[in-house]
Amino acid sequence: MMKDLEKISQTLEKVTYNPDKATEEDLMKQSADTTRTLAADYNTYAVSADNILMPKTVDREVVWVLDGTDVDIPQMTP
Repeated sequence: MMKDLEKISQTLEKVTYNPDKATEEDLMKQSADTTRTLAADYNTYAVSADNILMPKTVDREVVWVLDGTDVDIPQMTP
């Protein structure tokens, strides 16, 4: 479970942080340049080809008891 959580954490870092180390000023200039192509904007470090964050989704309520008391959802470690 920890390995999967670590993978999720790494994915979040790639999506929410600027993997190219470009400054905000550089990104603003690039976004205003209408002559740029998709190939120019491709980022090998990004999770998706267009390197665009997805919109916020609706919060979902966790309906399961995850404290170890539910016999149907046992804890992996005590």
